[in-house]
Amino acid sequence: MIINLGCGLKKFSQHSAETEFKCARKDVLYVDNLKSDEIDITQDIIEFLKSTDKKIDGVLLSHVMEHFHPEEQINILNLLHSKMINTTKIIIYCPHYSSAIAKTHLTHKKLIGWNTFDNFAPDSAEKYSDVTYNIEKKLIFGKLFKLFEPIFNKYPELYEQYISSHIPAREVRFELTVVK
Repeated sequence: MIINLGCGLKKFSQHSAETEFKCARKDVLYVDNLKSDEIDITQDIIEFLKSTDKKIDGVLLSHVMEHFHPEEQINILNLLHSKMINTTKIIIYCPHYSSAIAKTHLTHKKLIGWNTFDNFAPDSAEKYSDVTYNIEKKLIFGKLFKLFEPIFNKYPELYEQYISSHIPAREVRFELTVVK
């Protein structure tokens, strides 16, 4: 089962599990604490992950993780890891900390950057958890700065340190692959 966690209302969705995992709507379980006909399960994400016995084949978290404190983010990634098999993917989109929406949205609790989830990488020297993910990342820009995207993704640390305050990224995409 593919799960879209924190899916929100579809009309506001920027990314879809159907597109990311190349599957049909019937193969996706939509979970959010909002009530809507578009949402399959109305429940808090962490409570859902603690209580579900479903086998998870993939997860989309689109503009969700920034709404959680760091300890909650670690808990979510730990819970997901325990419910997934080796090589299962989690796709995460977050507004990049340089974007206006990242800093001004009322319910954002954590700014997200290129290295936010690196503590879960196999070679991380600073681990906050026993779980491991291989991580691929990509900075995503709006139309105006799209042409710089390949350069900024080749040198992301340079981009974040010197350029991000002048040319903001719209979001960052993480693809985490479970390692067991």
